[in-house]
Amino acid sequence: MLAAASAVTPPVPKLPPVKSTDGELVLQVATTERSWGAIDADGRMIRHAIMHPDEVKTFRAKKSFYALTGNAQCVILSLTGKTLQSFAGKGASKQMCLQW
Repeated sequence: MLAAASAVTPPVPKLPPVKSTDGELVLQVATTERSWGAIDADGRMIRHAIMHPDEVKTFRAKKSFYALTGNAQCVILSLTGKTLQSFAGKGASKQMCLQW
């Protein structure tokens, strides 16, 4: 008899502590699986790339971020130290505007 396969949740990458200076926004993007993303900061494209498991990137902006992610279920976003909930299923893309 074969045992039923169980879903294994990949570990969440540890986000390093961030410091916001002069009221700036700090966006951290981490992934548990391969994903792609595009990030605008204050209306300017600052990153468009594939991210690999356990990769963490940190971005800064004065007013806002616009994020577009693919395979969004495996993407963890933290805005100025507050981790945001993922609202997308596996393989789905997600777009959002982040302001503080």
